[in-house]
Amino acid sequence: MACLSVSLLGGCVQPPPTKTLTIDQIISQHNANAAKIPKLRANPQVQVSLKRTDNLLPFNYTFDTATLLLGKEGCPPFGPYNFVLTGKEAGRDIFRLGSNVEQNAYYMWFQAGSNAGLWRGRLSLAGAPGVTIPLDPNQLVAALAVTPLPSDLTSL
Repeated sequence: MACLSVSLLGGCVQPPPTKTLTIDQIISQHNANAAKIPKLRANPQVQVSLKRTDNLLPFNYTFDTATLLLGKEGCPPFGPYNFVLTGKEAGRDIFRLGSNVEQNAYYMWFQAGSNAGLWRGRLSLAGAPGVTIPLDPNQLVAALAVTPLPSDLTSL
């Protein structure tokens, strides 16, 4: 009886897909889905780990409340986009990571007890060599998979 119940848990084996999509078809479907999301508001679970440069212990924290806002209206088709991610504890902002297209700016700051930091820069230079920010907001937005992909992947 135990063997029978274990074998039933596995379910039916699904056959492999019979149709293979080309990269152009995948990008087209992805971009059609991304176009349906002009803005996004979410309350994600956020855990932050910051490595310190002063040889003290790293800062690790999981936030009870986080808010993510993304706006693509009026922005270039492939970004950057207006974006903010905040983490709160007991109603107080502990960190904020974001970008503002109109101001050509990105930023990150945090303050938790005696731990604090601020990074900021121009969006046009984000990701350039020597630019130090713990997390580039453009990369985080791209990881959400709600932004379009270029049809010419050689332009990446």
